[in-house]
Amino acid sequence: MAPKLPKTMKGIVLEEFGGSPVVKELPIPKPRYNEVLVKIEYASLNPMDLSFIKGYYSSVKKLPVTIGFEGCGTVVASGGGFYGWTLVGKKVAIYVQRSPHGCFAEYATTNVFQVCPVPDDCSFEEAASGLVNPMTVALMHKKTLERKVKAVVSNPAASALGRMLQRYFRLHGIPVINIVRRQEQLDMLKKEENAEYVLNTEDPNFEEDLKNLSAKLNATISFDAVGGPVCGRILKCMPNGSTAYVYGNLSMKSSEVTQNDLIFKKKKIKGFWLINQLKKVSVLEGYRLIKKVGGLYKGILSTKFTHKYPLEKLDDAVKHYLKNMSEGKILLTANVKEIEEIPYPYPNSQPQARL
Repeated sequence: MAPKLPKTMKGIVLEEFGGSPVVKELPIPKPRYNEVLVKIEYASLNPMDLSFIKGYYSSVKKLPVTIGFEGCGTVVASGGGFYGWTLVGKKVAIYVQRSPHGCFAEYATTNVFQVCPVPDDCSFEEAASGLVNPMTVALMHKKTLERKVKAVVSNPAASALGRMLQRYFRLHGIPVINIVRRQEQLDMLKKEENAEYVLNTEDPNFEEDLKNLSAKLNATISFDAVGGPVCGRILKCMPNGSTAYVYGNLSMKSSEVTQNDLIFKKKKIKGFWLINQLKKVSVLEGYRLIKKVGGLYKGILSTKFTHKYPLEKLDDAVKHYLKNMSEGKILLTANVKEIEEIPYPYPNSQPQARL
């Protein structure tokens, strides 16, 4: 028997791009056909959420909207469809792409094919970033295989996704040249991730070292979330014919590449957006990818979280996140009243064997 649901819930609503989201009392949303209703335990704060609030993120969602692209919880209702009914009662990670009922709330709705069942031994905290980064990394790996690339460059490598990419690609035997901008980030990747190749953009020999290393490893793809001048600076040091796939814009500046690289060295800059990449895979392949990433939450695709913030403290959560992005992810929840630090030791995620 389905659990009896309350009539209303708390949710963070954005009414105007660039405005301040506010916590409101809202009706519990009803899932449509091929959608499920999820009781949210935790939602993760991501750069895409911040971009969406400012109006910089491409989305079909119409305002006003309950924000929050990613979270985890328990499926409590289905809007119909066989697969949706099989998910009722399960612990899941979700990605809310189109639904106006996002994860910064007590309940959210999403399409059944943007739901990943979570293993029993995986906590809600561990699953709160269970789809966006893991699926992005899995599709980056797919792109690398399609291009028959021998090695890749990752920037910024100290981010949650960067660390995940390093582990996932190493698991599959593909070397990663990790790019950071501070010595402590370099030391962290060496110590905590066993990263073999890490370069600091502030090192005076950075460009020469990157040129030599990318030539040695034949690294002809870079995955870049920073953009701006550093994106072109990295591409300049890579072999002829290389491509920079830009999946974010942390610098808030346009990516740059020289005419010499474009014309004579046949280098390219392309966008890499999870939504568009998902459109290129069949429903069956997407389902298989989701099942694969779900099985790796507690090691290869784990995410470090540092603090839990109540929904009412979104502003504080954003300020903390912007100042400490390499420290770990922030969780938003209706289940705490005060800010809580998470005593979450980073897992030993070194793969023991290649797939």
